[in-house]
Amino acid sequence: MLRLQANDLIDPRLEANYHYHKKLKYWTIEHTHDFYELFLIAEGQVLHLVNGTKQLLSAGALVFLRPGDVHSFEKLEGFDVEMLNINYRVSIVDALFGYLGHGAFPAGLLADELPWCTSLDASRTASTKKQYEHVMTIQPDALEERRGVDRSLLAEWLIRYFGAANREEGGGSPDWLFRLCEEMKSEHRFLGGLDELYARAPVGQEHLCRVMRRQLGVSPTEWINELKLSYAANLLRSRDDSVSTIALEAGFNNLSHFHALFRIRFSLSPGAYRKQSSQPLWSRLKQSRGNAEAGSSDDVRFDRGDVGSASSEAVFTHCTIRAMQANDPISHPKEFL
Repeated sequence: MLRLQANDLIDPRLEANYHYHKKLKYWTIEHTHDFYELFLIAEGQVLHLVNGTKQLLSAGALVFLRPGDVHSFEKLEGFDVEMLNINYRVSIVDALFGYLGHGAFPAGLLADELPWCTSLDASRTASTKKQYEHVMTIQPDALEERRGVDRSLLAEWLIRYFGAANREEGGGSPDWLFRLCEEMKSEHRFLGGLDELYARAPVGQEHLCRVMRRQLGVSPTEWINELKLSYAANLLRSRDDSVSTIALEAGFNNLSHFHALFRIRFSLSPGAYRKQSSQPLWSRLKQSRGNAEAGSSDDVRFDRGDVGSASSEAVFTHCTIRAMQANDPISHPKEFL
């Protein structure tokens, strides 16, 4: 995995650097780093993959990444994104935490599995962008001024948007949110949709929406849809059912809405996604048997998506494929079930 180093990215005379990205072509390489990072979605939307979780981030999302977090970005078809990215040496952030004391920030800011995310309104997003533009006007040789501005902005942004004194009273512990999200990842839970999510949440609907937007950068609806879409994608890869059947099984009663959401998420229609992901699994098993009967020694290749999919047929694939290629009389996998 790519590991970025502060010494390679930040001027040795400074404690922070700034990048403003006006366009994301496709995706970025998954990476980690030895520095802190703040990034703000200034315009548009982007898919953020971090520590094994997918987050749909919209304009105003401000995320605080810790050293060791693993993340990357994916472009959403039909959406451009502009992003302000700021990297900080560990020394400057640790010095701020040391000066303010442990009580200045919630413990979860550094300890939670996922980095914290908050949502800025349009005026604060514009104000933050102007602060960045001011930094860019500082003369390159005015090092003391630049270091002072870097430190003051870091303190302002962390205290205002992540500090304990400015967190919403009773805003909820990230622990309960993490547990709720883990419970909802079960198929029988997320297929229950928002009603199931609200029923299992220990807080009210409006409160949950605020906390999810602050912590995950998405609304409850967007988060549930992400789970359903991933489930549908696995079904498309592993089964021969029609797209409409899979849409219904994944919890989408409106086929047009399903197509629209799927295209935004995967940049392909469901049908095109299925074709790009190669033939459904059972079709490739039959192809493999045909190759064996024809005397071909070519293997059918399977990726981890096949083995981890929702289809029970995928479970025994690696156990039966060699037998099928060896002309074993097994005629259909369901004879194993």
